[in-house]
Amino acid sequence: MLGTWKVQVIVRLAGRPDIAALFTVPVSQRAGQEATTKIIAIPPYQLIVFSEPFQPQAGAPLTINVVVVDAKGDPVTGKKVHATFSGPAAAPPLDAVENTAELGPGRYRFTLPGLEAGSWKITIAMSDAGSGTYDLDVTR
Repeated sequence: MLGTWKVQVIVRLAGRPDIAALFTVPVSQRAGQEATTKIIAIPPYQLIVFSEPFQPQAGAPLTINVVVVDAKGDPVTGKKVHATFSGPAAAPPLDAVENTAELGPGRYRFTLPGLEAGSWKITIAMSDAGSGTYDLDVTR
């Protein structure tokens, strides 16, 4: 089966509350495609960044998900996460939405109506820590 699957991961550690996250994972990729999930180190945090769909199409709705964890791997909540876009066309900067009830702790979401086809560099910044870059290829 080609496409994407929804995979729920639950981490259980003694003496700590369970942490659950729902990921969209590509089941198969055509030759030449790179992984769309990237870990960005912005000390003291690690950001796990991935797009939905995993292979965005020009003009189609797109979500960039960011999971923020600390050095112990615990989710980090209450941060301001900001994205700026550099690519073949203009795209406005966005502030991430954090909704722990819907997304879970430490999960932030950028929702875009669509991007032009081509290679994009998305700079993701944490208000108190710095920034990192996520590369994304949008197909026609």
